[in-house]
Amino acid sequence: MSVDTTIESDDGHATALDADAVTVFRALSDPTRVRVIELLAGGQRCACEIQAALEVSANLLSHHLKVLREAGLIDGERRGRWIDYRLEPDGVAATAARLHALIGIEAGACGRDGGGSCTC
Repeated sequence: MSVDTTIESDDGHATALDADAVTVFRALSDPTRVRVIELLAGGQRCACEIQAALEVSANLLSHHLKVLREAGLIDGERRGRWIDYRLEPDGVAATAARLHALIGIEAGACGRDGGGSCTC
């Protein structure tokens, strides 16, 4: 069962966030998880590389990676005893679309590329 959360702005614009959107935004509310996303934006990385870059314990990193995986933002592939992580393109695109909807911008019209043809 999906629970909707409605957010109303000062101008009366109401936006409904489904449970998946809430999960994604909660996942992105932690600075360490945002840093993981930033690292993976540069390409696939081994968990050991992420751990070294963030200087966090293996247990804490495991927790953060689990939250991001459950939110659909990253994916992992086992390689021997290590796991290589990468951004999940569909999850990232869905998050961008949710954010666009939340702030009232049509997908692709954010103007990020200057010409209004952004595909995020």
